[in-house]
Amino acid sequence: MIANIEEQIKGSIKSIIKSLYDIDVEQVELESPNDVNNGNLSTNVCLKITKIVGKNPMEIAQEVVDQLEVDGIDTIEVKKPGFINFFYGNEFFNQKVNEIIEAQEFIFDTNEHNYYNVEYVSANPTGDLHLGHARNAVYGDSICRLLRKIGNKVDSEYYINDAGSQMNNLGLSVQYFYLQKLGIELDFPEDGYRGQEIQDIASEIYNEYGEDKKDEDVVWFREYAYAKNLEEIKRILKELHIEFDIWTSERSLYEKNMVEENLNTLATKGDIYSQDDAMWLATSKYFDDKDRVLKKSDGNYTYFASDVAYHMDKFNRGYSNLIDVWGGDHHGYINRVKSSISSLGQSADKFEVLIIQMINILQNNERVKMSKRSGTSVTIKDLLKEIDADSLRYFFLMRSADTQVDFDIELAKQQNADNPIYYIQYAHARIAKLLQKALEENIKPDSNISNEEFSDNEKEIIAFLNTYPKVVVNAANKRLPHLICNYLYDLASLYHRYYNQEHVFNDKNTNVNGKINIAFAIQKIIKDGLNSIGINAKDNM
Repeated sequence: MIANIEEQIKGSIKSIIKSLYDIDVEQVELESPNDVNNGNLSTNVCLKITKIVGKNPMEIAQEVVDQLEVDGIDTIEVKKPGFINFFYGNEFFNQKVNEIIEAQEFIFDTNEHNYYNVEYVSANPTGDLHLGHARNAVYGDSICRLLRKIGNKVDSEYYINDAGSQMNNLGLSVQYFYLQKLGIELDFPEDGYRGQEIQDIASEIYNEYGEDKKDEDVVWFREYAYAKNLEEIKRILKELHIEFDIWTSERSLYEKNMVEENLNTLATKGDIYSQDDAMWLATSKYFDDKDRVLKKSDGNYTYFASDVAYHMDKFNRGYSNLIDVWGGDHHGYINRVKSSISSLGQSADKFEVLIIQMINILQNNERVKMSKRSGTSVTIKDLLKEIDADSLRYFFLMRSADTQVDFDIELAKQQNADNPIYYIQYAHARIAKLLQKALEENIKPDSNISNEEFSDNEKEIIAFLNTYPKVVVNAANKRLPHLICNYLYDLASLYHRYYNQEHVFNDKNTNVNGKINIAFAIQKIIKDGLNSIGINAKDNM
Protein backbone atom coordinates (compact mmCIF):
# COMPACT_ATOMS: atom_id res chain seq x y z
CA MET A 1 0.00 0.00 0.00
CA ILE A 2 1.22 3.50 -0.78
CA ALA A 3 1.65 5.46 2.43
CA ASN A 4 -0.12 8.75 2.85
CA ILE A 5 1.42 10.74 0.01
CA GLU A 6 0.86 14.13 1.56
CA GLU A 7 2.57 13.13 4.79
CA GLN A 8 5.45 11.64 2.78
CA ILE A 9 5.90 14.88 0.88
CA LYS A 10 5.76 17.07 3.97
CA GLY A 11 8.18 14.92 5.93
CA SER A 12 10.66 14.59 3.07
CA ILE A 13 10.68 18.32 2.32
CA LYS A 14 11.25 19.19 5.98
CA SER A 15 14.13 16.71 6.15
CA ILE A 16 15.75 17.93 2.92
CA ILE A 17 15.51 21.60 3.92
CA LYS A 18 17.06 20.78 7.28
CA SER A 19 19.87 18.89 5.56
CA LEU A 20 20.53 21.54 2.89
CA TYR A 21 20.10 24.75 4.86
CA ASP A 22 19.95 23.77 8.55
CA ILE A 23 16.45 25.27 8.80
CA ASP A 24 13.59 23.73 10.78
CA VAL A 25 10.44 24.27 8.77
CA GLU A 26 7.47 24.25 11.11
CA GLN A 27 4.82 23.51 8.48
CA VAL A 28 4.81 22.49 4.82
CA GLU A 29 1.46 23.43 3.29
CA LEU A 30 0.07 21.47 0.36
CA GLU A 31 -2.84 22.53 -1.79
CA SER A 32 -4.71 20.93 -4.66
CA PRO A 33 -4.42 23.36 -7.61
CA ASN A 34 -7.57 24.20 -9.51
CA ASP A 35 -5.66 23.80 -12.76
CA VAL A 36 -4.52 20.17 -13.18
CA ASN A 37 -1.62 21.46 -15.31
CA ASN A 38 -0.15 22.70 -12.03
CA GLY A 39 -0.14 19.23 -10.56
CA ASN A 40 -2.32 17.27 -8.17
CA LEU A 41 -0.51 18.80 -5.21
CA SER A 42 1.60 21.93 -4.87
CA THR A 43 3.64 23.69 -2.20
CA ASN A 44 5.05 27.23 -1.89
CA VAL A 45 7.41 26.40 1.00
CA CYS A 46 10.46 27.55 -1.00
CA LEU A 47 8.95 31.01 -1.40
CA LYS A 48 8.54 31.26 2.36
CA ILE A 49 12.16 30.45 3.21
CA THR A 50 13.90 32.38 0.42
CA LYS A 51 14.93 35.31 2.67
CA ILE A 52 16.26 33.00 5.37
CA VAL A 53 18.24 30.89 2.89
CA GLY A 54 19.36 33.89 0.86
CA LYS A 55 18.70 32.25 -2.50
CA ASN A 56 16.23 32.62 -5.33
CA PRO A 57 13.13 30.48 -4.58
CA MET A 58 13.43 28.75 -7.99
CA GLU A 59 16.98 27.71 -7.10
CA ILE A 60 15.86 26.45 -3.67
CA ALA A 61 12.97 24.52 -5.21
CA GLN A 62 15.26 22.81 -7.70
CA GLU A 63 17.76 21.84 -5.00
CA VAL A 64 14.94 20.32 -2.96
CA VAL A 65 13.46 18.47 -5.93
CA ASP A 66 16.86 17.03 -6.86
CA GLN A 67 16.77 15.05 -3.59
CA LEU A 68 13.05 14.38 -3.41
CA GLU A 69 11.45 11.00 -4.08
CA VAL A 70 7.86 10.09 -3.12
CA ASP A 71 6.07 6.79 -3.65
CA GLY A 72 3.04 7.20 -5.86
CA ILE A 73 4.31 10.42 -7.50
CA ASP A 74 5.10 10.18 -11.20
CA THR A 75 6.46 13.67 -11.86
CA ILE A 76 7.80 16.50 -9.70
CA GLU A 77 8.35 19.88 -11.35
CA VAL A 78 9.46 23.36 -10.40
CA LYS A 79 7.29 26.25 -11.55
CA LYS A 80 7.79 30.00 -11.28
CA PRO A 81 8.13 31.80 -8.99
CA GLY A 82 9.20 28.84 -6.82
CA PHE A 83 6.38 26.31 -6.57
CA ILE A 84 6.98 22.56 -6.39
CA ASN A 85 4.22 20.66 -8.19
CA PHE A 86 3.50 16.94 -7.81
CA PHE A 87 1.73 14.68 -10.29
CA TYR A 88 0.34 11.33 -9.16
CA GLY A 89 1.53 8.20 -10.91
CA ASN A 90 -0.58 5.42 -12.35
CA GLU A 91 0.07 3.27 -9.30
CA PHE A 92 -1.60 5.90 -7.13
CA PHE A 93 -4.71 6.16 -9.31
CA ASN A 94 -5.21 2.41 -9.34
CA GLN A 95 -4.71 2.06 -5.63
CA LYS A 96 -6.94 4.98 -4.73
CA VAL A 97 -9.86 3.53 -6.69
CA ASN A 98 -9.28 0.13 -5.10
CA GLU A 99 -9.12 1.61 -1.60
CA ILE A 100 -12.53 3.22 -2.08
CA ILE A 101 -14.01 0.03 -3.53
CA GLU A 102 -12.75 -2.00 -0.56
CA ALA A 103 -13.80 0.46 2.15
CA GLN A 104 -16.64 -0.73 4.37
CA GLU A 105 -17.16 2.73 5.83
CA PHE A 106 -15.46 6.10 5.70
CA ILE A 107 -14.29 7.28 9.13
CA PHE A 108 -11.51 9.86 9.08
CA ASP A 109 -10.19 9.65 12.63
CA THR A 110 -8.23 12.77 13.53
CA ASN A 111 -7.32 11.39 16.99
CA GLU A 112 -9.20 14.29 18.58
CA HIS A 113 -11.61 11.96 20.44
CA ASN A 114 -13.52 14.63 22.35
CA TYR A 115 -16.90 14.09 23.94
CA TYR A 116 -19.27 16.70 22.53
CA ASN A 117 -22.71 17.84 23.59
CA VAL A 118 -24.39 19.63 20.70
CA GLU A 119 -27.58 21.46 21.58
CA TYR A 120 -29.75 22.81 18.79
CA VAL A 121 -33.31 23.80 17.85
CA SER A 122 -34.52 24.04 21.47
CA ALA A 123 -37.64 25.86 20.33
CA ASN A 124 -40.43 26.73 22.73
CA PRO A 125 -43.09 23.97 22.66
CA THR A 126 -45.75 26.51 21.84
CA GLY A 127 -46.45 25.59 18.23
CA ASP A 128 -45.09 24.18 15.02
CA LEU A 129 -41.44 24.52 14.05
CA HIS A 130 -40.89 27.20 11.43
CA LEU A 131 -38.23 27.58 8.80
CA GLY A 132 -35.70 29.23 11.09
CA HIS A 133 -35.90 26.18 13.33
CA ALA A 134 -35.45 23.96 10.27
CA ARG A 135 -32.15 25.53 9.30
CA ASN A 136 -30.97 25.32 12.90
CA ALA A 137 -32.05 21.67 13.07
CA VAL A 138 -30.37 20.40 9.90
CA TYR A 139 -27.23 22.38 10.63
CA GLY A 140 -26.93 21.06 14.20
CA ASP A 141 -27.67 17.51 13.09
CA SER A 142 -25.04 17.73 10.34
CA ILE A 143 -22.42 19.03 12.77
CA CYS A 144 -23.11 15.99 15.00
CA ARG A 145 -22.75 13.62 12.05
CA LEU A 146 -19.51 15.22 10.88
CA LEU A 147 -17.95 15.29 14.35
CA ARG A 148 -18.69 11.58 14.74
CA LYS A 149 -17.19 10.97 11.33
CA ILE A 150 -13.79 12.23 12.45
CA GLY A 151 -13.71 10.06 15.56
CA ASN A 152 -15.51 12.04 18.27
CA LYS A 153 -18.26 10.90 20.62
CA VAL A 154 -21.30 13.16 20.29
CA ASP A 155 -24.66 13.51 22.05
CA SER A 156 -27.31 15.67 20.43
CA GLU A 157 -29.60 17.50 22.84
CA TYR A 158 -32.87 19.42 22.68
CA TYR A 159 -33.46 21.85 25.54
CA ILE A 160 -37.21 22.23 26.04
CA ASN A 161 -38.03 25.80 27.09
CA ASP A 162 -41.04 24.85 29.18
CA ALA A 163 -40.65 27.03 32.27
CA GLY A 164 -41.38 30.56 31.10
CA SER A 165 -44.42 32.79 30.68
CA GLN A 166 -44.81 31.52 27.13
CA MET A 167 -46.17 28.26 28.55
CA ASN A 168 -48.92 30.06 30.40
CA ASN A 169 -49.68 31.99 27.22
CA LEU A 170 -49.93 28.68 25.40
CA GLY A 171 -52.48 27.38 27.89
CA LEU A 172 -54.50 30.60 27.77
CA SER A 173 -54.56 30.55 23.96
CA VAL A 174 -55.81 26.97 23.71
CA GLN A 175 -58.36 27.62 26.44
CA TYR A 176 -59.59 30.70 24.55
CA PHE A 177 -60.21 28.80 21.30
CA TYR A 178 -61.80 25.87 23.15
CA LEU A 179 -64.24 28.12 25.03
CA GLN A 180 -64.96 29.94 21.81
CA LYS A 181 -66.24 26.68 20.36
CA LEU A 182 -68.59 26.45 23.31
CA GLY A 183 -69.91 29.90 22.51
CA ILE A 184 -68.09 31.49 25.46
CA GLU A 185 -66.50 34.74 24.36
CA LEU A 186 -63.43 36.09 26.16
CA ASP A 187 -60.80 38.65 25.41
CA PHE A 188 -57.93 37.08 23.53
CA PRO A 189 -54.96 36.75 25.90
CA GLU A 190 -52.20 39.30 25.61
CA ASP A 191 -49.17 37.69 23.88
CA GLY A 192 -51.35 34.71 22.99
CA TYR A 193 -50.82 32.41 19.99
CA ARG A 194 -53.18 32.36 17.02
CA GLY A 195 -51.48 29.69 14.92
CA GLN A 196 -53.56 27.03 13.22
CA GLU A 197 -51.88 24.33 15.29
CA ILE A 198 -53.17 26.03 18.46
CA GLN A 199 -56.69 26.12 17.08
CA ASP A 200 -56.40 22.49 16.02
CA ILE A 201 -55.52 21.45 19.57
CA ALA A 202 -58.55 23.35 20.87
CA SER A 203 -60.72 21.56 18.30
CA GLU A 204 -59.27 18.22 19.36
CA ILE A 205 -60.14 18.91 23.00
CA TYR A 206 -63.65 19.95 22.00
CA ASN A 207 -64.17 16.84 19.85
CA GLU A 208 -62.91 14.53 22.57
CA TYR A 209 -64.37 16.12 25.69
CA GLY A 210 -67.21 18.36 24.53
CA GLU A 211 -68.14 20.70 27.37
CA ASP A 212 -66.42 18.63 30.07
CA LYS A 213 -63.33 20.84 30.21
CA LYS A 214 -64.98 24.24 30.34
CA ASP A 215 -64.25 24.61 34.06
CA GLU A 216 -60.65 23.39 33.86
CA ASP A 217 -58.01 25.91 34.80
CA VAL A 218 -55.31 27.10 32.42
CA VAL A 219 -52.82 24.54 33.77
CA TRP A 220 -54.78 21.66 32.30
CA PHE A 221 -54.91 23.31 28.85
CA ARG A 222 -51.22 24.18 29.09
CA GLU A 223 -50.15 20.61 29.83
CA TYR A 224 -52.41 19.12 27.19
CA ALA A 225 -51.11 21.48 24.51
CA TYR A 226 -47.52 21.05 25.69
CA ALA A 227 -47.67 17.27 25.26
CA LYS A 228 -49.29 17.56 21.83
CA ASN A 229 -46.82 20.17 20.58
CA LEU A 230 -43.82 18.22 21.83
CA GLU A 231 -45.10 15.07 20.15
CA GLU A 232 -45.52 16.98 16.88
CA ILE A 233 -42.06 18.56 17.15
CA LYS A 234 -40.51 15.11 17.49
CA ARG A 235 -42.52 13.81 14.52
CA ILE A 236 -41.52 16.68 12.24
CA LEU A 237 -37.86 16.43 13.22
CA LYS A 238 -37.93 12.72 12.47
CA GLU A 239 -39.27 13.53 9.00
CA LEU A 240 -36.17 15.72 8.61
CA HIS A 241 -34.00 12.69 9.52
CA ILE A 242 -33.33 14.10 13.00
CA GLU A 243 -33.64 12.23 16.28
CA PHE A 244 -32.12 13.61 19.47
CA ASP A 245 -30.12 11.55 21.93
CA ILE A 246 -31.28 13.64 24.91
CA TRP A 247 -34.33 15.79 25.69
CA THR A 248 -33.89 18.10 28.68
CA SER A 249 -36.74 20.06 30.25
CA GLU A 250 -36.07 23.50 31.68
CA ARG A 251 -38.66 22.70 34.35
CA SER A 252 -36.58 19.75 35.51
CA LEU A 253 -33.77 22.10 36.47
CA TYR A 254 -36.06 23.71 39.02
CA GLU A 255 -37.68 20.45 40.08
CA LYS A 256 -34.24 18.99 40.85
CA ASN A 257 -33.21 22.21 42.62
CA MET A 258 -30.31 22.58 40.21
CA VAL A 259 -30.79 26.32 39.72
CA GLU A 260 -30.57 27.05 43.43
CA GLU A 261 -27.57 24.74 43.83
CA ASN A 262 -25.69 26.53 41.09
CA LEU A 263 -26.45 29.91 42.60
CA ASN A 264 -25.03 28.68 45.88
CA THR A 265 -21.88 27.54 44.07
CA LEU A 266 -21.52 30.92 42.41
CA ALA A 267 -22.01 32.63 45.76
CA THR A 268 -19.10 30.67 47.28
CA LYS A 269 -16.87 31.95 44.49
CA GLY A 270 -17.75 35.54 45.32
CA ASP A 271 -19.32 36.38 41.95
CA ILE A 272 -22.87 36.98 43.23
CA TYR A 273 -24.07 40.15 44.89
CA SER A 274 -27.38 41.85 45.79
CA GLN A 275 -28.49 45.20 44.45
CA ASP A 276 -31.94 46.79 44.20
CA ASP A 277 -33.44 43.70 45.89
CA ALA A 278 -32.21 41.58 42.98
CA MET A 279 -29.46 38.95 42.74
CA TRP A 280 -26.69 39.66 40.22
CA LEU A 281 -23.84 37.69 38.68
CA ALA A 282 -20.62 39.64 38.14
CA THR A 283 -20.23 38.60 34.50
CA SER A 284 -18.25 41.78 33.74
CA LYS A 285 -15.33 40.15 35.59
CA TYR A 286 -15.00 37.79 32.63
CA PHE A 287 -16.28 38.39 29.09
CA ASP A 288 -19.47 40.39 29.45
CA ASP A 289 -19.86 44.14 29.11
CA LYS A 290 -22.01 44.37 32.25
CA ASP A 291 -23.32 42.28 35.15
CA ARG A 292 -26.52 40.24 34.74
CA VAL A 293 -29.57 39.56 36.92
CA LEU A 294 -30.11 36.00 38.14
CA LYS A 295 -33.11 36.59 40.40
CA LYS A 296 -35.44 39.55 40.01
CA SER A 297 -36.70 41.72 42.85
CA ASP A 298 -40.04 39.86 42.76
CA GLY A 299 -38.21 36.63 43.63
CA ASN A 300 -38.54 35.03 40.18
CA TYR A 301 -35.50 33.62 38.43
CA THR A 302 -34.45 34.95 35.04
CA TYR A 303 -33.90 32.80 31.94
CA PHE A 304 -30.23 33.39 32.47
CA ALA A 305 -30.33 31.67 35.86
CA SER A 306 -31.65 28.43 34.39
CA ASP A 307 -29.17 28.69 31.48
CA VAL A 308 -26.31 28.88 33.97
CA ALA A 309 -27.56 25.75 35.74
CA TYR A 310 -28.19 23.97 32.46
CA HIS A 311 -24.72 24.49 31.03
CA MET A 312 -23.08 23.51 34.27
CA ASP A 313 -25.19 20.36 34.31
CA LYS A 314 -23.86 19.45 30.87
CA PHE A 315 -20.28 19.74 32.09
CA ASN A 316 -21.20 17.69 35.16
CA ARG A 317 -22.45 14.94 32.84
CA GLY A 318 -18.91 14.48 31.56
CA TYR A 319 -18.77 16.38 28.28
CA SER A 320 -15.42 17.83 27.30
CA ASN A 321 -16.91 20.28 24.81
CA LEU A 322 -20.26 22.05 24.52
CA ILE A 323 -21.65 23.39 21.26
CA ASP A 324 -24.84 25.47 21.19
CA VAL A 325 -26.52 26.36 17.90
CA TRP A 326 -28.38 29.67 18.26
CA GLY A 327 -30.25 32.09 16.05
CA GLY A 328 -28.73 35.38 14.92
CA ASP A 329 -30.75 37.33 17.48
CA HIS A 330 -28.88 35.60 20.34
CA HIS A 331 -25.43 36.89 19.43
CA GLY A 332 -25.31 39.24 22.41
CA TYR A 333 -26.06 36.36 24.78
CA ILE A 334 -22.81 34.49 24.14
CA ASN A 335 -20.49 36.36 26.47
CA ARG A 336 -22.80 36.22 29.48
CA VAL A 337 -23.04 32.41 29.21
CA LYS A 338 -19.27 32.15 28.72
CA SER A 339 -18.85 34.33 31.80
CA SER A 340 -21.09 32.10 33.91
CA ILE A 341 -19.15 29.03 32.77
CA SER A 342 -15.88 30.69 33.80
CA SER A 343 -17.35 31.72 37.14
CA LEU A 344 -18.30 28.09 37.81
CA GLY A 345 -14.71 27.01 37.24
CA GLN A 346 -14.99 25.60 33.72
CA SER A 347 -12.94 26.68 30.73
CA ALA A 348 -14.91 29.02 28.47
CA ASP A 349 -12.82 27.67 25.58
CA LYS A 350 -14.79 24.44 25.90
CA PHE A 351 -18.02 26.31 25.14
CA GLU A 352 -18.76 27.15 21.50
CA VAL A 353 -21.73 28.97 19.99
CA LEU A 354 -22.62 28.61 16.32
CA ILE A 355 -24.87 31.36 15.01
CA ILE A 356 -27.47 30.60 12.34
CA GLN A 357 -28.72 33.49 10.25
CA MET A 358 -32.25 33.93 8.96
CA ILE A 359 -33.99 32.32 6.03
CA ASN A 360 -35.96 34.31 3.50
CA ILE A 361 -38.66 32.28 1.82
CA LEU A 362 -39.25 33.00 -1.84
CA GLN A 363 -42.30 31.79 -3.71
CA ASN A 364 -43.00 32.93 -7.25
CA ASN A 365 -40.12 35.38 -6.81
CA GLU A 366 -41.85 37.04 -3.87
CA ARG A 367 -40.75 37.00 -0.24
CA VAL A 368 -43.15 35.23 2.13
CA LYS A 369 -43.76 37.16 5.34
CA MET A 370 -43.61 35.18 8.57
CA SER A 371 -45.11 35.84 11.97
CA LYS A 372 -45.56 33.04 14.48
CA ARG A 373 -48.07 34.75 16.75
CA SER A 374 -50.30 35.86 13.93
CA GLY A 375 -50.38 32.35 12.61
CA THR A 376 -48.99 33.28 9.19
CA SER A 377 -45.57 31.66 9.51
CA VAL A 378 -44.30 29.08 7.04
CA THR A 379 -43.73 25.90 9.00
CA ILE A 380 -41.56 22.88 8.31
CA LYS A 381 -44.76 20.86 8.17
CA ASP A 382 -46.08 23.11 5.39
CA LEU A 383 -42.99 22.70 3.24
CA LEU A 384 -42.65 18.96 3.76
CA LYS A 385 -46.03 18.61 2.06
CA GLU A 386 -44.47 20.02 -1.13
CA ILE A 387 -40.74 19.29 -0.86
CA ASP A 388 -38.98 16.18 0.37
CA ALA A 389 -36.69 16.27 3.40
CA ASP A 390 -33.55 15.72 1.32
CA SER A 391 -34.16 18.89 -0.67
CA LEU A 392 -34.96 20.91 2.44
CA ARG A 393 -31.79 19.73 4.16
CA TYR A 394 -29.59 20.49 1.17
CA PHE A 395 -30.97 23.99 0.59
CA PHE A 396 -30.57 24.88 4.26
CA LEU A 397 -26.99 23.59 4.27
CA MET A 398 -25.70 24.78 0.90
CA ARG A 399 -24.64 28.18 2.23
CA SER A 400 -22.50 29.07 5.22
CA ALA A 401 -24.58 29.31 8.41
CA ASP A 402 -23.46 32.89 9.05
CA THR A 403 -25.10 34.12 5.84
CA GLN A 404 -28.77 34.67 5.18
CA VAL A 405 -30.40 32.25 2.77
CA ASP A 406 -33.02 32.97 0.13
CA PHE A 407 -34.88 29.68 -0.03
CA ASP A 408 -36.56 29.36 -3.41
CA ILE A 409 -39.46 26.94 -3.00
CA GLU A 410 -40.02 26.54 -6.73
CA LEU A 411 -36.35 25.76 -7.40
CA ALA A 412 -36.30 23.14 -4.65
CA LYS A 413 -39.26 21.40 -6.29
CA GLN A 414 -37.65 21.20 -9.74
CA GLN A 415 -36.40 17.86 -11.01
CA ASN A 416 -33.65 19.00 -13.34
CA ALA A 417 -30.03 20.12 -13.33
CA ASP A 418 -30.98 23.57 -12.02
CA ASN A 419 -31.79 21.97 -8.66
CA PRO A 420 -28.41 21.14 -7.07
CA ILE A 421 -29.56 18.26 -4.86
CA TYR A 422 -31.43 16.66 -7.75
CA TYR A 423 -28.26 17.03 -9.82
CA ILE A 424 -26.21 15.21 -7.15
CA GLN A 425 -28.74 12.46 -6.48
CA TYR A 426 -29.18 11.95 -10.21
CA ALA A 427 -25.44 11.24 -10.51
CA HIS A 428 -25.83 8.50 -7.90
CA ALA A 429 -28.89 7.08 -9.67
CA ARG A 430 -27.13 7.22 -13.03
CA ILE A 431 -24.29 5.13 -11.65
CA ALA A 432 -26.75 2.68 -10.08
CA LYS A 433 -28.30 2.12 -13.52
CA LEU A 434 -24.85 1.72 -15.07
CA LEU A 435 -23.79 -0.82 -12.43
CA GLN A 436 -26.99 -2.78 -12.99
CA LYS A 437 -26.24 -2.97 -16.71
CA ALA A 438 -22.67 -4.05 -15.92
CA LEU A 439 -23.99 -6.81 -13.68
CA GLU A 440 -26.12 -8.05 -16.55
CA GLU A 441 -22.88 -8.25 -18.55
CA ASN A 442 -21.28 -10.17 -15.66
CA ILE A 443 -19.03 -7.23 -14.78
CA LYS A 444 -18.61 -6.19 -11.15
CA PRO A 445 -16.39 -3.65 -9.37
CA ASP A 446 -13.09 -5.43 -8.76
CA SER A 447 -10.39 -4.13 -6.42
CA ASN A 448 -7.89 -6.66 -7.78
CA ILE A 449 -7.41 -4.61 -10.93
CA SER A 450 -4.10 -2.76 -10.53
CA ASN A 451 -2.73 -1.92 -13.94
CA GLU A 452 -5.41 0.18 -15.58
CA GLU A 453 -4.28 3.09 -17.72
CA PHE A 454 -6.64 5.92 -16.93
CA SER A 455 -7.52 8.83 -19.18
CA ASP A 456 -6.87 12.44 -18.16
CA ASN A 457 -10.56 12.84 -17.31
CA GLU A 458 -10.43 9.75 -15.12
CA LYS A 459 -7.25 10.90 -13.40
CA GLU A 460 -8.92 14.24 -12.64
CA ILE A 461 -11.89 12.45 -11.05
CA ILE A 462 -9.73 10.08 -9.00
CA ALA A 463 -7.57 12.94 -7.77
CA PHE A 464 -10.75 14.75 -6.74
CA LEU A 465 -11.99 11.65 -4.90
CA ASN A 466 -8.70 11.67 -3.00
CA THR A 467 -9.51 15.11 -1.55
CA TYR A 468 -12.73 13.86 0.07
CA PRO A 469 -11.23 13.00 3.50
CA LYS A 470 -9.66 16.44 3.74
CA VAL A 471 -13.00 18.09 2.89
CA VAL A 472 -14.82 16.08 5.57
CA VAL A 473 -12.23 16.86 8.25
CA ASN A 474 -12.27 20.53 7.30
CA ALA A 475 -16.08 20.65 7.33
CA ALA A 476 -16.20 19.03 10.76
CA ASN A 477 -13.43 21.04 12.41
CA LYS A 478 -14.60 24.37 11.01
CA ARG A 479 -18.33 23.53 11.47
CA LEU A 480 -18.97 24.14 7.76
CA PRO A 481 -21.28 21.44 6.36
CA HIS A 482 -21.78 23.51 3.21
CA LEU A 483 -18.27 22.38 2.19
CA ILE A 484 -19.74 18.89 1.76
CA CYS A 485 -22.53 20.32 -0.40
CA ASN A 486 -19.99 22.12 -2.59
CA TYR A 487 -17.79 19.06 -2.91
CA LEU A 488 -20.65 16.75 -3.88
CA TYR A 489 -21.94 19.21 -6.46
CA ASP A 490 -18.48 19.46 -8.03
CA LEU A 491 -18.09 15.66 -7.98
CA ALA A 492 -21.49 15.22 -9.63
CA SER A 493 -20.48 17.78 -12.28
CA LEU A 494 -17.27 15.87 -13.00
CA TYR A 495 -19.18 12.62 -13.33
CA HIS A 496 -21.98 13.98 -15.53
CA ARG A 497 -19.40 15.48 -17.89
CA TYR A 498 -17.41 12.22 -17.89
CA TYR A 499 -20.56 10.13 -18.46
CA ASN A 500 -21.50 12.21 -21.50
CA GLN A 501 -17.98 11.97 -22.96
CA GLU A 502 -17.12 8.38 -22.18
CA HIS A 503 -19.46 5.61 -23.23
CA VAL A 504 -18.77 2.55 -21.16
CA PHE A 505 -20.48 -0.08 -23.23
CA ASN A 506 -19.42 0.23 -26.83
CA ASP A 507 -17.33 -1.84 -29.23
CA LYS A 508 -14.36 0.49 -29.08
CA ASN A 509 -14.09 0.63 -25.29
CA THR A 510 -11.51 -1.80 -23.93
CA ASN A 511 -11.39 -0.32 -20.44
CA VAL A 512 -14.85 -1.32 -19.21
CA ASN A 513 -13.65 -2.75 -15.89
CA GLY A 514 -11.70 0.39 -15.04
CA LYS A 515 -14.67 2.62 -15.86
CA ILE A 516 -16.99 0.47 -13.75
CA ASN A 517 -14.52 0.71 -10.87
CA ILE A 518 -14.38 4.50 -11.15
CA ALA A 519 -18.17 4.78 -11.33
CA PHE A 520 -18.57 2.59 -8.26
CA ALA A 521 -15.98 4.64 -6.34
CA ILE A 522 -17.79 7.86 -7.24
CA GLN A 523 -21.11 6.39 -6.17
CA LYS A 524 -19.72 5.35 -2.77
CA ILE A 525 -18.31 8.80 -2.09
CA ILE A 526 -21.54 10.53 -3.15
CA LYS A 527 -23.55 8.26 -0.87
CA ASP A 528 -21.18 8.74 2.06
CA GLY A 529 -21.05 12.50 1.57
CA LEU A 530 -24.84 12.79 1.45
CA ASN A 531 -25.20 10.58 4.53
CA SER A 532 -22.68 12.75 6.39
CA ILE A 533 -25.17 15.64 6.15
CA GLY A 534 -28.30 13.54 6.65
CA ILE A 535 -29.42 13.22 3.03
CA ASN A 536 -30.36 10.01 1.25
CA ALA A 537 -28.71 8.79 -1.91
CA LYS A 538 -31.15 7.48 -4.54
CA ASP A 539 -30.86 4.58 -6.95
CA ASN A 540 -33.84 5.61 -9.05
CA MET A 541 -34.86 9.10 -10.18
